[in-house]
Formats: sequence, structure tokens, C-alpha cells
Amino acid sequence: MLEFHLSRSARDTFQFKSLQYSSNGKVLFPNHQAARQFADEVNKKLAAKRGEKKFVQASQVNALATIQTIFHHVLNEYYSQNNPATRTNLYSDLAENLGKGKLDEAIQYFVDEFPPPEVYQNKKDLPSYLTASTDGIPNKELALEEMIIAWLNNNNPAANPLKSFFDDEKLKKRSAYDQVQLGIQHFFTQLPPFGPDNQDLISMLRSPAIAIPDSLKGQLEYIRERWGNWLGDYLLALLGSLDMLREEEKLGFMGPGPTQLPDYANVANWGDLPEIERFSKDS
Repeated sequence: MLEFHLSRSARDTFQFKSLQYSSNGKVLFPNHQAARQFADEVNKKLAAKRGEKKFVQASQVNALATIQTIFHHVLNEYYSQNNPATRTNLYSDLAENLGKGKLDEAIQYFVDEFPPPEVYQNKKDLPSYLTASTDGIPNKELALEEMIIAWLNNNNPAANPLKSFFDDEKLKKRSAYDQVQLGIQHFFTQLPPFGPDNQDLISMLRSPAIAIPDSLKGQLEYIRERWGNWLGDYLLALLGSLDMLREEEKLGFMGPGPTQLPDYANVANWGDLPEIERFSKDS
């Protein structure tokens, strides 16, 4: 199951009818068809409302969702191999260095911009959600983890064509979002390194976008080649995403367009055609 960040404003704009959401508000893609349905709804809405000629490619959406999902997997692997209390320690460290009020305000703005279904549908207010837990983990700590993934998305040049779905500019203007991100980066530099190059965790997660800044396909290939020991079952999802990208490349995807039918009306001499099929008579 792949996960994809989708902001409140993007949901308001596109009014998706067919999407599944996780308990923390991310879109779920159980298969490639779900990514195609997402792209189809977006493209139809863009064409109808603004007549835009730029179209969202399902394979690119699926590729970024694969990368996001792998990032979450790597974070969980890091926590389990080093210290399961890392989430709690991260929140405590940020609260101490930034101030609990400033940190909680930034988390609240983030969850408001990327709301869980029950918050988006006004079935639960933000304070109630943030004081609760999911699977034994405080929602504030889970929100911090989502902030890491959102920041990685927004600082990935290859994801720029999809940035309107998870743009963090509002968060930068409304809260201490940037300070929180700097605090997160500093926190992980104090912890044991991880990955094939023994980097701090955030540097490891940033490395695909730094090595291959302009291609999600290239980033997936980088992850496959260098992170294989940490992927587990997610290797199959990665390979499937690469196959989907190659499939659209083969089709030369340029967005929906008119079907071109052959026109033989003005052919003066049938012999001028490049090839004529010749069939034998039926027996």
C-alpha cells in the first residue's frame, strides 16, 4: 500500500471522489489503477476548470508515492534498530530547544494543512486529535514524522511538477515550520548513522534527490541499487513503480489528445503507400 501526501487545499480544489485515506490523512494507492484514477480525476478537473495543457502522469504520482512509503519504512527501520523511543526523544528535544508552545503550534498548523479524514470532515477537532494516540504512538509524534516526509517532498526538484499537492509555503509563513525542520536535522546528526554511506538519517533520506535531482525514476533506481538491504518487501513495490514508468515512457505520454485516424481520400496512387499487405485467398 503506497501513501501520498495531499494538502487540504488540494482536496478542496479537486474534490476527489474515489480516494482512500489513511488514518493520518495520506492518500492510499493499493495498486497502479488507484494512481491512474487519481491522475485521471486531476486531469479532467484541470481541463474542465482552467483548460490547462499540463497533465499529471500517473506513473510520476505512483513513483513519488513509492519513495514516500519507502522513506517511512526506513524511518521505522531506524527506530527499531537503534531506539524505539527516538520519536519521543525527538519531540522532547525540539520542545526544549524551540519551546513547547512554538513546536505544538507548528504541528497544529501542519495537521490542519494535511488533515486526517476525521479532522477534514469536522468529525473531530484538532486539539482532540493531537492529544490522542494511534497504535500506541502519540499523534503529535506521528505528525512530526509526516513533517519530515513533507519537507523531503518539497525539497526534491524531481517532485516539483506535483508540488501543488503538498506545497509547504503556507506552513513556512504561518509557523516555525522551518525552525522545526532545522531542529530535526540537528537532532539526527547527534544519533548513530545509518545506511550504506553511514550518514545521519535525514542526510540518507535526502541522498536520492541530491544524487539524481531531476528524475523520480533515477531516484528509484538509486534506492534500489544502494538501499536494497533495507527495503524488505518494499522492493517489489519499487520494481512495480519502475515498470509503470517504463510503460508510460514507451507510450510517449503527452497527456490526453485526439485520436488520429488515417486518411486515404487524397492518395493519388495506392502504390505510393509505403507498404501494402498481401493476403492469400481462403482455401
